[in-house]
Amino acid sequence: MNDITCILRLHSLGDIIMAQPSATALSERGDRVLFITRPEYAPIVRRMPGGIEPQTAGRAGGLTELRRVIAASGAERYIDFQNSLATRLVLPGNRTDARFRTDRKLRSAILKGQELVMPLRSLDFMNVAGVEGSSVPRLERRNPRREGGMLAGIVVGGRWSMKSIPQDVVAELCRILTDVHEAEVVLLGGIDDLQEAQEAASSAGRKGIVIRAGAGDIDTLICDIEALDILISPDSGPAHLGAALGIPTVVVFTSTSPALGFWPADMPGIFMGADLNCRPCHRHGAARCDSGSELCRKTIVPRELADFAIGLTIS
Repeated sequence: MNDITCILRLHSLGDIIMAQPSATALSERGDRVLFITRPEYAPIVRRMPGGIEPQTAGRAGGLTELRRVIAASGAERYIDFQNSLATRLVLPGNRTDARFRTDRKLRSAILKGQELVMPLRSLDFMNVAGVEGSSVPRLERRNPRREGGMLAGIVVGGRWSMKSIPQDVVAELCRILTDVHEAEVVLLGGIDDLQEAQEAASSAGRKGIVIRAGAGDIDTLICDIEALDILISPDSGPAHLGAALGIPTVVVFTSTSPALGFWPADMPGIFMGADLNCRPCHRHGAARCDSGSELCRKTIVPRELADFAIGLTIS
């Protein structure tokens, strides 16, 4: 019987995707891999190559539910990519390999403007798991792209306002993609981004703009993204989904940077506006600009971004 290895990564979307290379490598060496996460992220785990099995523990049940799920796993080994107080309290220490962060000083130096680079997080996870192989996240693409003309997705809004693509840029992108490239545009995002998507579509004033922001759960988002020819997204969870599904993905960096370790520095889809010394200013993206200028967002030229995206689809 194969050994059972249990991985813990309760959130967030990007980090769960970056745990995939480790989970798949463990499965390929013969382990039965269980992946404990929150219920809303189970669809991501089901897309991981290697038959990774999601085990869910929600917020409502707290430590009691998490302890129950861990006890029921019957695992010989636990790999804790979360390494939060909650997981430390419930995991059996002598059978746990935990990810202890040793690079906070490095991150602080990068946020202060030093030209340094943090380790790629997916590779960091693989080192904790003790596996080797490709550190590029991959998810199974189960539905082919739709037939017909170009379908372009744009992710609007987001939790951190300084990390989002400005609404006027989204509107102009819609106009360029529909008028110049005869594309159909899909506006993606969460339920909290629905109003911004509606306003951007109204401002664009074009037919062929479909609003899917808030249309469903993560499984719905996956299906929406895997039908695309190109995805344009801020540095966020949907961008990680697009890249992992093999969709040509443009990651628009505003207040964050690949130097923070969430993306390879040589990724072909990296797009930035002006070269700014203040980027990155915040590990998550920030809710406001400390200088008040928002140059990282206001220097995005829609035509340049559209041309860059189209070039990515034909490269």
